[in-house]
Amino acid sequence: MLFRKESKEIPTQTAEITKWWDLKGDKIPKFCEQLEDLKVDTQLDIDTIWGTLSKSILKAANNVFGRTKRERRYNKETWWWSEEVKNFTRSEHGSPPNYKKITKNTGE
Repeated sequence: MLFRKESKEIPTQTAEITKWWDLKGDKIPKFCEQLEDLKVDTQLDIDTIWGTLSKSILKAANNVFGRTKRERRYNKETWWWSEEVKNFTRSEHGSPPNYKKITKNTGE
């Protein structure tokens, strides 16, 4: 029986998201100004009210904070490595098959 490794399809377009982390500092009053004129008709059902409010809040946030596309972070946990460690992992001595040979020779 043969098994073939199938590669995952990487999405070509990433979804845009609102920069909610910018809700601080001088952008808070701007965001509040955009929401001041928001009126709610309480005679409507709750789903309609919720939809109207959420669309209005998102529209105001997109105007004030902007939108961004998420990008992949390839260097997840290697940023804290020193140059010595990076060079060792890139060298022949840092590869896993050679690691066993090195430990046998050094006796560690």
